[in-house]
Amino acid sequence: MTNYCHLSYEDRKNIEDGLNENKSINQISKEISRNHSTILREIDRNKKYSEPSSWNNYKINHPDLDLSCERLKHSPYVCNGCKSRSGCRKIRWTYYAREAQRAYDELIKSCRQGINLTPEEVHTINEIITPLIKKGQTTNHLYINHPDILDFSKSSFYRYINDGVFEFGPLDFPRIVKYKKKKKF
Repeated sequence: MTNYCHLSYEDRKNIEDGLNENKSINQISKEISRNHSTILREIDRNKKYSEPSSWNNYKINHPDLDLSCERLKHSPYVCNGCKSRSGCRKIRWTYYAREAQRAYDELIKSCRQGINLTPEEVHTINEIITPLIKKGQTTNHLYINHPDILDFSKSSFYRYINDGVFEFGPLDFPRIVKYKKKKKF
């Protein structure tokens, strides 16, 4: 079975270096031992748009010219490795490993903080789930009977309870109170 893992900065740097050396996507994928579709998605997700400094004057003076580059019409859809990239007066898309890694780190950081519920969702959960908890229903019953409302994991549900997001707390669940917190070494 294949182990899936995220791309590292070294992988992204190898992708950028391969693009700058005009290597094909298949050659880059063999070098870093990743699928070619992973590399194409990475490039497409993190390519940056740029315009020449005199873009507006050029566009005004030549309104009928096609300003799209032929290089962007085929794989890998970026201008890395182009010989005339510095003086090009056309639309440019470029892949930079450092910016891609920065965007990845921001995404991971934002996914791991805060609650992922709107105030309306919290209100709905409080209205429907609170009476059921007061009657003594367990979290398994709640997840089985209300999958449309509780569309997040049980560990997130317990974390939200401990953080005080809902009107009910850990004392309303006998099993939560039983467990001791794990010691961190």
